[in-house]
Amino acid sequence: MEAAFSLQRGYALEDVSDTQLLAATRGLVGRSNQLLAALLAHLAEVEARGVHRERACASLYTYCIYELRFSEDEAFRRVSLSDLHLRALRSFVTELKRKKCAVVDKPRSAPAPRQRDEAIAPDTTSAAPPPRQRGRHAPASVRRTVYQRDQARCTHIDDAGRRCCETHWLELHHIEAFAGGGAHTPKTLTLRCVAHNALAAEHDFGRAFMAAQRASAHESFNSQCDHAIA
Repeated sequence: MEAAFSLQRGYALEDVSDTQLLAATRGLVGRSNQLLAALLAHLAEVEARGVHRERACASLYTYCIYELRFSEDEAFRRVSLSDLHLRALRSFVTELKRKKCAVVDKPRSAPAPRQRDEAIAPDTTSAAPPPRQRGRHAPASVRRTVYQRDQARCTHIDDAGRRCCETHWLELHHIEAFAGGGAHTPKTLTLRCVAHNALAAEHDFGRAFMAAQRASAHESFNSQCDHAIA
């Protein structure tokens, strides 16, 4: 009651007694803690759903800065307080990056499939090559063209017309889903950050399907780690 009365008076506290002042201060701290807990819960849910990506923000950190107008220090502290959610997201991003870039967990096994791809490559010049024969690797010349054209920046644009500012952790995104026959050409490829590439996949295949795919990849990753340790 004292706190509400003080706010209504425009923070004029000269007439408030010492006892009232201390009680009101304690009450405001309690409210502040409750609001902070509610804010962290909401930020964690925003991150869990990935809806910050719909606002041209590749991470919860950038969402806090550009959408919520936090200072960089405040954004860092708020995001750090939801560290468990961040760890889960970072783990997901790492696994998704490996999957998108065809980077295997065991480097020694990587050369074999690449050698097969190289052996197949000359044959594809004499016939119409199915896109999947070449795997997910776009030719270097195509990658350079796309990077230069897109200025090494994520091309996702939100509903308000704002382009994502992310210039790190970029991936090649097929405008027509690769699983649906998307080809490796500059016209069919664009740059997306990891977060917005994942968002595009959810739009193409559904959030539930991609969540199941991530869970399956996570289990496979853990299984490979267990075998490697054993």
